[in-house]
Amino acid sequence: MKLDYIDIHSHLNLPPLVEKRQEILEKMKEQNIGTITVGIDIETSQLAIEIAEQNVGQCWATVGFHPTNTHIPTESEWQVINKMSRNKRVVAIGETGLDYFRDQSPETKQRQAEIFKRHILLAQKISKPLMLHVRTSRGTDDAYYDALQILQEMNYQGKADFHFFSGSVECMQLIVDTGYVISVDGPITFCTDYDEMIRTCPIDRIMIETDAPYAAPSPYRGKTCEPWMVIEVARKIAELKGLEIEIVREQVMKNTKEFFGI
Repeated sequence: MKLDYIDIHSHLNLPPLVEKRQEILEKMKEQNIGTITVGIDIETSQLAIEIAEQNVGQCWATVGFHPTNTHIPTESEWQVINKMSRNKRVVAIGETGLDYFRDQSPETKQRQAEIFKRHILLAQKISKPLMLHVRTSRGTDDAYYDALQILQEMNYQGKADFHFFSGSVECMQLIVDTGYVISVDGPITFCTDYDEMIRTCPIDRIMIETDAPYAAPSPYRGKTCEPWMVIEVARKIAELKGLEIEIVREQVMKNTKEFFGI
């Protein structure tokens, strides 16, 4: 299947999308759009793999434990994720990382960091990229810098994408200078806070996503987000960078294929 766009981070494995995923996939197919379905625990990781296996050429999967999950994975659960990660339809490990948005307690930070480190070790071991969920406390870049420090301490040599990036220009620059990439979502279409960061980010270090069913882009704001809406994210990048949409489309597809090996 020839694809024009790949939404690199969506949740066809979560309500309300999971119940109507075949209808959504058909709409995506009509527009030549693929997606990576992202796991947040064992159940959703397995479903992400099933969706990818049923839609070869259009869908891929990631496996992992979301940082806001309060459950601490057992060794047997890690073994399940380890086995899943080797599936050929799995293109990344995660989403994993740090989330300080609602809870900055030392206990929560410690738990998230330890689980994050296990994901890093797995990604390093099987040579697959990390899909990072990093959300800061309000008005800061704190979790981004902590995540970068952990990656450095773990001597991580692989690829990493900072999904739904919302940090400063300076933070973005450090991420790309370190060798990692960012991906952006619907809010860039209706919020000017991201404008300068996107204008500054090298076009070969950015990818596009929806995080569907969340954060639908304009003109669909307020509706349930679906992966085919990723086109609007590409259009906004083109507008902000003063580029033709086809140039942006070709570059983000190149970035995506190289990053995930698809």
